[in-house]
Amino acid sequence: MRQGINLVAAAFTLTALSYGLARFAYGLLLPQIRAALSLEVTVAGWIGSGAFAAYCVGIIFTFCCSGKLSSRALAIFAATACLATAIRP
Repeated sequence: MRQGINLVAAAFTLTALSYGLARFAYGLLLPQIRAALSLEVTVAGWIGSGAFAAYCVGIIFTFCCSGKLSSRALAIFAATACLATAIRP
């Protein structure tokens, strides 16, 4: 049971640090991003809500696959998805 609590604590901390800070930074930098890219308010809203929708889809995917895949496989999938979005050609 102790190992499960440690995993939950680590996952919660990583989510709070990565997703929370990204949302915070996006909100603070949004006026400069809109000016530099000539984005309308609606487009900027779609970008922000798209990130949250992807987060929700990932949670649902993990919940559905948690009984079928090992914890290691889910962690590797999450790392791969993270790297795929971070690497730009």
